[in-house]
Amino acid sequence: MRLIDADSLKEKMATTLEVLKGIFPPGEQEIHLIAAFDTVRQMADDCRTIEAVPVVHAHLIKPDPYGECSSCGYLMDIRQEYNYCPNCGAKMDGGKTMPLTIDLSEEDMRWHLLHKRMGFLDPIADLIEETYTEEYCNELVSGERKDDV
Repeated sequence: MRLIDADSLKEKMATTLEVLKGIFPPGEQEIHLIAAFDTVRQMADDCRTIEAVPVVHAHLIKPDPYGECSSCGYLMDIRQEYNYCPNCGAKMDGGKTMPLTIDLSEEDMRWHLLHKRMGFLDPIADLIEETYTEEYCNELVSGERKDDV
């Protein structure tokens, strides 16, 4: 597969369609449909190839004293500004660091903590565990906690 300039292809198709309409009478235009599709295929082959790569977006987590790339886990000195992760190349535009305050409902915090305890990587749960006591986190997970944070 290769990426092409679709605007260029559409422009070429419109020009070719106008030419075909001028050459063939209305009753014969359907007969030449196969030839038109072959022409479109050739136009796609002639289109400029776009060079592109998927962009991975990331941010720093656990920023003390080193930040961890949220994409690959690479540790970076937070005193430096990173536009891209030096290890995986992820674009570091998801915020310089994760917020150090938690603005989640208890139900949302419970979900993140359960998610982590089921074995999933969950940096939000890590932040919750760093912010609150183990007893409070256990109460959230068990559903025994009823008060607001």
